[in-house]
Amino acid sequence: MIGEAASLPRRSGGARVRADDAARTLSVLIYDTGPDAYVAALSRRNLMAEVHVARDEAQFRALLPATDVLVSKRFPTDALQNAPRLRWIQITSAGIDFLEPVRDRLGHLTITNARGIHGAPIADYVMAVAIMLQSDFRGLMRDQASIRWRRRPVVPLSGRTLGVLGMGAIGQEIARRARSCGMNVLGVRRGGGTLPEATRMFKPGELHAFLAECDIVVVTVPATESTRAMLGRAEFSAMKRTAFIINVARGSVVDEPALIEALRSGVIAGAGLDVFEVEPLPADSPLWTMPNVIVTPHIAGLRADYEEQFMDIFVDNLDRFSRSAPLRNVVDVHRGY
Repeated sequence: MIGEAASLPRRSGGARVRADDAARTLSVLIYDTGPDAYVAALSRRNLMAEVHVARDEAQFRALLPATDVLVSKRFPTDALQNAPRLRWIQITSAGIDFLEPVRDRLGHLTITNARGIHGAPIADYVMAVAIMLQSDFRGLMRDQASIRWRRRPVVPLSGRTLGVLGMGAIGQEIARRARSCGMNVLGVRRGGGTLPEATRMFKPGELHAFLAECDIVVVTVPATESTRAMLGRAEFSAMKRTAFIINVARGSVVDEPALIEALRSGVIAGAGLDVFEVEPLPADSPLWTMPNVIVTPHIAGLRADYEEQFMDIFVDNLDRFSRSAPLRNVVDVHRGY
């Protein structure tokens, strides 16, 4: 029964690993409070692996010592000291910020994430929110609710400048969508350089100059110590008063009180926020009711076929792991991505 610690049947034609100079079946642990979709997606693949499921922390801690491969979005990191067989952790999301406090103790482990799944749905989300902000859809919906016919002109996205703060895989996909809408695209990444998706690239030290040119700023940087609260009062002041910010990264990247102040005082025009410092967003947060803010519950990358897409990556990596071949989406835990 999947609700308890359970295993999937072994199938022929799959992967085995070697341990202590003797072949044995690879032990995989899926730790998730709602793992059924992952288990169902995995059961449709042809592999040989002993797959266990833990729904709660007690099951996780009991099964981890006999685990070779851990699949999870997040887990209590102190349990890793009781995982002598663990060699690889496959994270089911893109972010690994929860591992940052223990990164110096992860040298013997390979960490991979789900990079590549999120680009298309997040790009869809960003373009939809950009249009809603630019055309004041919140105001239009308020007019509809009050049965008020109030026409006003809107500024098209074409010709606007969209800035992507974090030009990784997701940022580049957003940039491609923006370019297809006729937008001018600026980007920021650690190495600067050039990218075909962007008209111009900036380095992090040029952040204020970048912000000053943007009509819409999209935040896609990973959550690391260096990106914590990287957008605060000074950065909002550097933006145009007509500019919007869309955050699809992590809430920790933005100084939330400073953002609320900037939105209230008109320092910036509005925001589309999918991530927050505290999630779920507390009911007493002013962001819920601000007229120039769109709030969504961290769903930008939550595609309907997520588990199937993830398992394509994981099963491919499982085969690679069994052959000691390079894995996809390996994360540098010291860089945070």
